[in-house]
Amino acid sequence: VVSLIIIICFAASHYGGYSSDLFRAGIGAVLYIIVSLVSVIGGTGDGARIAGGVFGLIAGLLFAYDTYTIFLHIKSTRQHTAASTAVAP
Repeated sequence: VVSLIIIICFAASHYGGYSSDLFRAGIGAVLYIIVSLVSVIGGTGDGARIAGGVFGLIAGLLFAYDTYTIFLHIKSTRQHTAASTAVAP
């Protein structure tokens, strides 16, 4: 279910630019980390569930890194040039 939501967000942001990509990656990171933590914490005695949770945490960290790099790109492209302080003659 989580992967389906991520695919829908990715499809919606395919033509949306960096802001939509930031939204998609941020939602993906949060969803994967929450679901994976629930799986790891509640998976006592179930090795497959714990393994799935660990792989989900890795995917969540990758989405978080993607969010960070997109944020840096947006931040670097939105910097304003310094205003001229020269006095007109």
